[in-house]
Amino acid sequence: MPESKDKAIEAVDSVNRMIDNKLKKKTTRRGFLKSAVLAGLAIGGGVLGAKKMTESVLKEDNRRLYSADAQGVERTWKNKKLTLMSKNEKEEMVSSLLKSFKSNGL
Repeated sequence: MPESKDKAIEAVDSVNRMIDNKLKKKTTRRGFLKSAVLAGLAIGGGVLGAKKMTESVLKEDNRRLYSADAQGVERTWKNKKLTLMSKNEKEEMVSSLLKSFKSNGL
C-alpha cells in the first residue's frame, strides 16, 4: 500500500508541475527568441515612427522659402535699370580684378 501512495503523490506532483509550467511563461530557447524578436520589432517600429514624426515636424517648407527669396530679389531689382558697359569700362574692371587677384598672392 505505501508504494501506491507514493505513486499517487508522484503523479499529483507531476500534474502540478505541468500546470505550473503552463501558467508561467515559456522557458524554452524558442520562447526566449520569440520574445527577443518581438521586442526588437517593437523598438524598431517605435524608432521608425519617431523618425517619421520628427521629419514631418522639422521639414522645411521649400515653397515658402522660394517665394520669400523671389520677393527679396524682386524688391532689390525693382527700381534699378540695366545699362550696357562700354568697352573701356569692361577693360578697367577686368584689370582691377586681375590686380586684386595678384595682390592677394593667389
